[in-house]
Amino acid sequence: MDKIIIKEGLMADIVFLGSVTEVSYEKTGDKIKFMIPDGAQILTIDQQGCLDGGTLVGRYCKD
Repeated sequence: MDKIIIKEGLMADIVFLGSVTEVSYEKTGDKIKFMIPDGAQILTIDQQGCLDGGTLVGRYCKD
């Protein structure tokens, strides 16, 4: 994933290699679960408010 754009209505745009995929998501505590076509991707909201998916997925912060 290159970028995550959170939208209204529990929807998000996932940008990967210039391609945009609209996905739904759900928030439980400090976890956000994105329902991507290949399954679910869970990221943690860290102390700085960024989404952290670990070494393989990466960390995403507001611009």
